[in-house]
Amino acid sequence: MAGRGLDVEGWIAREGALSRVPAAFAGVVDAARARIAESFDGGRLHSAYIYGSIPRGTAILGVSDLDLLLALRTEPTEADRAAATSIEQDLDRSFPQIDGVGILLFSARTLLSELERHDLGFFVACLCTPCWATTSPTNSPATGPLPCSPARRTATSPLRFRGGAARQPKRTLTSNVRPSAGS
Repeated sequence: MAGRGLDVEGWIAREGALSRVPAAFAGVVDAARARIAESFDGGRLHSAYIYGSIPRGTAILGVSDLDLLLALRTEPTEADRAAATSIEQDLDRSFPQIDGVGILLFSARTLLSELERHDLGFFVACLCTPCWATTSPTNSPATGPLPCSPARRTATSPLRFRGGAARQPKRTLTSNVRPSAGS
């Protein structure tokens, strides 16, 4: 199944990878990473992601935009939004190979919430490529990218593909039923 949108274990694979960024866009991605690190210092930033045509390797010079998602340790503030806007404008002005920059801001808590598991959780897990995470002094990730396996696994439910065959998980009739207030 690998190579058909699934990884070797049968889970949904990430759509992009930093290794797929076309050479013409590598400088843009490097500059974005540097600007993000400068603008969100002091422990505000949990992790950063790139998504869209650039990490898929399908970007077109002068046509494609740069799409970023930043996971912050707390809810985004007006200062965070202003910093993101500044990064967007600076990168767009500095790199003619892109046509615009968009930065989405969320708290890591929101992205990992049960409410967002099937929406933003799936988006980050499958469509976003980690491009920055804080590191400890020993250079090992202290807070690596957000965990993505729950959304990737949920996205394939109720069927899970392994070895080319779909399997239906075992369920009881009441496994997804919440008891009513009167019972």
